[in-house]
Amino acid sequence: MASKMNGFARQGVIRDDNGNLIIPPTQRPDGTWRKAVRVKEGYIPQEEIPLYRSAGVQILEKKSQFVIPGLTKDDAEKLKLERQKQSQSDTPALNPVLKKKKSKKSKCKQTDVQSPGTSEQTELDSTKLTKCSTTSPNYSDKVNIEIPTDATVTNTENIDRQLKREHKRLLQIEEIEKKKQAGESLNKDQLIKLGHKQAVEQLIEQLTLLKTN
Repeated sequence: MASKMNGFARQGVIRDDNGNLIIPPTQRPDGTWRKAVRVKEGYIPQEEIPLYRSAGVQILEKKSQFVIPGLTKDDAEKLKLERQKQSQSDTPALNPVLKKKKSKKSKCKQTDVQSPGTSEQTELDSTKLTKCSTTSPNYSDKVNIEIPTDATVTNTENIDRQLKREHKRLLQIEEIEKKKQAGESLNKDQLIKLGHKQAVEQLIEQLTLLKTN
């Protein structure tokens, strides 16, 4: 090389014997060499030139450095750690609402501990409820069906009309029974009709006897 490079000026730039700033020659991947390049005073390599940022970008960057006005992220993190330490060292007082909830829970536990007689009565009541829920209700005692007498039924025509009506009612009840046996769920009205079956059958028997007499 023509000039001797002996003075380091900055990263990637050196000063030769003549005091000129140059970029020293570099070797390419294929083995050839790039020539030394002379640069001016104050030269900054391309990779070290800061990227241009608009005023809006700079404002956003400044805002991102602060959690609240006047408090940086580092200061906020320190403050958070101090508060956590303080909360761990202090035993917090119970909230009045939590106290009420705890007292209610304790009362519930006390009521659960019952005397033997009370527990037996509770078991009896529960078994009664279970029986009521599993067996079909018996509504025969609530049936408001009048049994005809000679005073209310004066002729055969009235008996025939009522017999036809009761036979129709009995057929409806038998249809409901088939649904129940098939596993279908019954509504309240169907359960009431199902409970009337025995009373309807008795009424048909009595009407039949009156008709034959």
